[in-house]
Amino acid sequence: MKRSPNEKTMPGRARPNAERLFNRYDFHSVGQHQRKKMAEAVGEADSELIRSGDIEELARQFANRFAVKSPTLIEAALSVAVEG
Repeated sequence: MKRSPNEKTMPGRARPNAERLFNRYDFHSVGQHQRKKMAEAVGEADSELIRSGDIEELARQFANRFAVKSPTLIEAALSVAVEG
């Protein structure tokens, strides 16, 4: 997704010096890696199964195998420090 020069992410506008959540992880690279691994797995799969099998079920199996769950916040574990 390409951003316009005037568009900023919400955390940058709200708290310019704040540490962004999950900023230690390069999720784009993770997604690229998972796509590459899925393509390799499809290439190594039984070609007859791919040709004659239930394509919807095969797609679901590959998607589940290589799915990446989004990080979530546990509401009960959150705390807020007010500086001021």
